[in-house]
Amino acid sequence: MRQELLSKYEEVLSTLLTRAQIRKLFDRLERVSCKISPLNLSTGNTKTKFRWELGNQNYHYASQEECKAIFDKLISNFLSFCNAQGYQNAEYITFTSDSTINKELLIDMLAQNSRIGLLEIPIWYKKNISNGGLHKAQNIFWLTPVTELVKLRNSIVGNIVTKIQVKSYLTDRRQTGEYKTNREIRWETHPESPQYATRLDCMHIEMKLLAQIFTFRGAPEIPDNLKRIVEKALSEPYKKDSFRCPLSGKAIYYSDFLEKAINPTHGRSDYQVGHLIPLASTGLHNVDNTSWITELGNRVQGENSLNETTNNIFFMANFHKERLNKTWPEVEDIAKSNDY
Repeated sequence: MRQELLSKYEEVLSTLLTRAQIRKLFDRLERVSCKISPLNLSTGNTKTKFRWELGNQNYHYASQEECKAIFDKLISNFLSFCNAQGYQNAEYITFTSDSTINKELLIDMLAQNSRIGLLEIPIWYKKNISNGGLHKAQNIFWLTPVTELVKLRNSIVGNIVTKIQVKSYLTDRRQTGEYKTNREIRWETHPESPQYATRLDCMHIEMKLLAQIFTFRGAPEIPDNLKRIVEKALSEPYKKDSFRCPLSGKAIYYSDFLEKAINPTHGRSDYQVGHLIPLASTGLHNVDNTSWITELGNRVQGENSLNETTNNIFFMANFHKERLNKTWPEVEDIAKSNDY
């Protein structure tokens, strides 16, 4: 099928892209239209297979003919965005930018190489699989390339982006319960699994986690154009040095965060990505429920929600206030002395 479609479009594509770009485009379109990497329960690892091998009772199933139709549609759309002769009127939806899709943006998109690899392509469903949508040509569309997300990525040093993408796009390791998971792409899991999230959810989470870093204490000054992207990602005005762990209240120092990210200690993570309502409870993997947290915040929270954790902290604070015969002003002074 790939060779058939390549032959069909090779002449017109060769006027727009280099050979390497054409190969990368086909690799990514084949992955998103035809393939999936579900968890193999017998090995505990993911293994890529064709969607038509899943069985038609699977939420992510699509026939070989349907996958070919999706592949064909997406290439035709790509050519229409490049203004290739004979291709026009393709639909798309904006992500965070008001820009239209054009050849330059598409080539920049193909240049992105990230942790999610062949899935680094802005394509999604009109009706999500979790809401009864199907993997069909009429249900799939292009998003505008996420230029704001790319600018945030390019502003972060070291291997932090990879760490963020693992937490944003891949499931946790869960070997118990009804839905076992182990580093699958979240939108390729069972749609009723608590680990499931749409591509758009995952992209917004990546943007938020990247943006929060610029509000860590001691983070470098950022230019106005990047500040506007940070504000959009956080849905609030930018405030330098403002970030605090939503559980422990501790500030995260940019220099220490960077050092721990670049030179991690095996088996220890001082700064983590957490869910304010754990997925094991009733939480969802979405932007409002996800944040950087400190190791202390993670230990204090356990499997409790933010509200449950807060109530436990209040109870313990009151208990120790009485045990030590302290007044509330004295407790406040102790708390302030630990603000580091």
